[in-house]
Amino acid sequence: MKYARLRVHHTAEARHPMHAFEMDHEAIDSAELRHWNTVLDDTNTFVFRVRGDPDPFRAKLEARPSTVEYSLTPVSDGAFDCCVRERATATDEGYIDAFARGSLVVIPPIRFNPDGTTDLTVAGPPADVSGAVADLPDGMRATVRSVGPYRRRAG
Repeated sequence: MKYARLRVHHTAEARHPMHAFEMDHEAIDSAELRHWNTVLDDTNTFVFRVRGDPDPFRAKLEARPSTVEYSLTPVSDGAFDCCVRERATATDEGYIDAFARGSLVVIPPIRFNPDGTTDLTVAGPPADVSGAVADLPDGMRATVRSVGPYRRRAG
């Protein structure tokens, strides 16, 4: 089994609106996707760790018609967890489908970068990692940052 650290580049049209919001809002420093569900039923449920002010984040979630429900929980000074359930778009589904292979594991966290890229690590057979990269939807492309044998780090 191999791992690959990937950087996914999103066009403005393919970028998730919340990622675009995080990039543009000076009160939000960073966001990481920590956990997600594995049921594809027209909605997605995610848990994010966000560094920044929760008030503008809450306002943006409330303003989005795709938000089904959410909860914000403070975890430390300057950080909060966000559990959000939202209606999936075709782009969301395409992004998830690219990595939804029985042989691949996406290893949290997924980092949302200020330049609009997303960093993630996957583990699995090399051919399936390559297939996932090739199957990204229009408006997304990935570069491989590193690859090697998967070894879980202690701790």
